[in-house]
Amino acid sequence: MTTRISLFLSAVVLTLAGWPAASVAEPADARHTNVVRIQLVPEREASLSSGAEGLISDIAVKEGQAFKRGDVLFRQDCRLEAAQKRRVLAELGIAEQKLDVMTRLDSLNSVSQLDKAIASGEQEKWRAEADIIEAKLELCVVRAPFDGKVVELHMSEHEWARPGDVVIDIVSSRPPLVEMIVPSHALSTLSKGDEFALFVDELSASFDARIMSVGARIDPVSQSVEVSARILEPTNKLIPGMTGEARFDLAR
Repeated sequence: MTTRISLFLSAVVLTLAGWPAASVAEPADARHTNVVRIQLVPEREASLSSGAEGLISDIAVKEGQAFKRGDVLFRQDCRLEAAQKRRVLAELGIAEQKLDVMTRLDSLNSVSQLDKAIASGEQEKWRAEADIIEAKLELCVVRAPFDGKVVELHMSEHEWARPGDVVIDIVSSRPPLVEMIVPSHALSTLSKGDEFALFVDELSASFDARIMSVGARIDPVSQSVEVSARILEPTNKLIPGMTGEARFDLAR
């Protein structure tokens, strides 16, 4: 995120310097086109954290490796939680048997309603405990929320993780989006759905792109606004972090 912000700030300076000012008269050719810097960003990205306290027992992926939604990315050692689950299930079984006995006695009018209510409450308590342990165990196995690739591993196997510690950064494997910052006065000529030419520096290749959205707020200091776009015919060589130029035809 810091890198993206830094690029945007640089782009603002370049854009404001290069985009025709609204109040300055220029030759027709100069007003008809303008170039701004862009950056490719992932459609989706996430920093996956540890959900429980314990050792990282297994990391199933490496940096740069692709994965599918639902694949296991890493596991934590949760043998303690597994033992607690067995204990809770045993207590739940006992509580259910007690409640069953109380229900039968109640049908014979041989037990008080208070005793039956206590037995029912014990069953519900251990059922809730079982749900809590099950939720903790689910946090021990972290699966991919979408198809993607591993960007960075922040921890290694056998390291101790606490809840909230970032273990892995991932990005979507879908074609990256285009982000750029343009001066606010350019909004008079740009709108959602507009198409423009895009040049990617790292590939020395050109693409056509279409504006998806225009930022909902203008930065009053830089007098700029963020614009997002999608490449119309992307290739698998396009990856997040690439930079380039967007050329807009203003002769409309």
